[in-house]
Amino acid sequence: MRAALLLAIALSSVVASAADVTIVETLSVTAGGKTIRGTLTTYISGERMRIDAVLPDQSASTLYDLPAGSIVGLDAKAKRAELFTLAARAAAVEKEYPRARVKATLQSTGATREIAGVACVEQTFTIRVPVVSDDSIALMLTGSAWIAAHADGNGDYEAFARAAREHDMVLGPSSNNRLVLARTRAQTELYRALSTAGGIPYALDMTYDVDGRGMLAGVVRKALAGQQAVGVTRVATDAIAPALFVVPDGWKRERK
Repeated sequence: MRAALLLAIALSSVVASAADVTIVETLSVTAGGKTIRGTLTTYISGERMRIDAVLPDQSASTLYDLPAGSIVGLDAKAKRAELFTLAARAAAVEKEYPRARVKATLQSTGATREIAGVACVEQTFTIRVPVVSDDSIALMLTGSAWIAAHADGNGDYEAFARAAREHDMVLGPSSNNRLVLARTRAQTELYRALSTAGGIPYALDMTYDVDGRGMLAGVVRKALAGQQAVGVTRVATDAIAPALFVVPDGWKRERK
């Protein structure tokens, strides 16, 4: 379940603001024959972002500070903070899965729908991440995103997205497990693609699968296959307390 929680945090809508933006989403994750549901709340202030994930049996928070070049995982139950650098995470992913080998496509279907009272346009996506040197086995991330081009905070979202790309921000669990890093690369490339779509993703429907045959492909598929759906229920532009973006006093800090 912890892996699912980290996936949920990683796949929350990447939004940002020169002012402040709060986005609340519903979440559904299916993996290993089980489905869990919860909520995601994303807080953004300038070039800092916090994502809180709450599931039935656990919760976790992640802080992204672009100017400081840091990612911090918060464990409220243990009062512990795990500190990483953006550069180190990006290097770990690039070493195993160079961006140049990844194929990412994003295309508008022209379909429209209203989500949380906001008009959205559908974009379909395909992300292919080779997991072996001859490209015969690859992780596939496919699905659709519903983009709100005229929602509150769109300009701020795009400003943060540009900064995130410039800082090579990585979205995904902190693990350096090779298969987990493949999923991290897929997630990161999806959000880099969506950041060019001209609006905030109000809904995402995603499927992870494996392109390939044989025993090794089966092992990879068992580890990585699954579905996830997130949908915005509320967006607010109220001021956010600065304390939300720092490690609380008295917590144990572990540098990774």
